[in-house]
Amino acid sequence: TRILYAMANEGQAFKALGKTNKRGVPMYALIVTMAVACLSLLTKFAQAETVYMVLLSLAGMSAQVGWITISLSQIMFRRKYIREGGKTEDLKFKTPLYPVLPLIGLTLNTVVLISLAFDPEQRIALYCGVPFMIICYIIYH
Repeated sequence: TRILYAMANEGQAFKALGKTNKRGVPMYALIVTMAVACLSLLTKFAQAETVYMVLLSLAGMSAQVGWITISLSQIMFRRKYIREGGKTEDLKFKTPLYPVLPLIGLTLNTVVLISLAFDPEQRIALYCGVPFMIICYIIYH
């Protein structure tokens, strides 16, 4: 609830989620959180195995996207830094085995992400995750 509230106040979620009642409780954010919690609870009774696999797949995809982004950011940052006249020795943190390590991380995580498409039980992560990321990107920009 508080995360939704904070995100709304920073313009990263719907403004209504940042409104509070007289007591300072973000009721709309609380209602959304409770609705998701109730839906999660229902999975205990209906399709527990399927829902668990969907959640596991989405978590795995999120982790892969996160590490792909980190690896790609490192590569792009270093290239731009040097192109703009920066010196590697001036960096406070130097990635070990650069550029090999970020390239290995990028490659292996991309392979794992692509492999989701070939596992019928985990393919749902791509069906849900990719549109979700596109929507987030559109809303952000």
